[in-house]
Amino acid sequence: MLKDFFEKYINNLYEIRSSNSNGKAQPSLFHVSYSGRCHRMRFFKRAGVEPSEKPSVSSIKAMYVGDIYHKIVKDILHESGVLYKEEEKVIDDHRKGFIDAIVETNEGLVIYEFKSVNVFKFQKNTLDLGHAMQAYTYYLMYDKEPIVDVRVLYISKDNLDMQEFNIKEITNIDYITKKDWATLINYWEKQELPPPVPVENWECEYCVFKEVCKKY
Repeated sequence: MLKDFFEKYINNLYEIRSSNSNGKAQPSLFHVSYSGRCHRMRFFKRAGVEPSEKPSVSSIKAMYVGDIYHKIVKDILHESGVLYKEEEKVIDDHRKGFIDAIVETNEGLVIYEFKSVNVFKFQKNTLDLGHAMQAYTYYLMYDKEPIVDVRVLYISKDNLDMQEFNIKEITNIDYITKKDWATLINYWEKQELPPPVPVENWECEYCVFKEVCKKY
């Protein structure tokens, strides 16, 4: 019985986050959180195309759980007196996003992107390119104070263990990130639908535009 209440709440939470008051998808800017992902999916999202699929309840739950883990980390950083900013909004003519945390260190301010991951991802002990591109995009867009470093923090959902990666571990991260955005923005400015170019095998399988995409 309690499971039913919980899943209904999670579903309602997703609807509130993804829809406006009329229940329709909202045209928007590109979301920085999708950096490095399929250009067509990101184009559809900005254009406000109605999804052909809804995320599964399990994936919505995973997003909700991620919010909980992120709050735990931010609360600890706040209590430790090193949390300079959290959920800092960045926006330009084409993109918008929120920096998870900007942390004060002895060397200066560091941008952090938090990712809660399952045990299989955690055991790989590797930095995901898309996550690095997301964090680096925040760095490129943030212009209020100098930033000395950019890092991605993986949080294990199993036991709150953590792995920290410097995005400099990705060779040519500056070139890769800027090229990705330049290509996508060029398609948008021409109002030309980009080809489907999923980076990961799972992207098409779980894409909310899977059936829409097949029509083009």
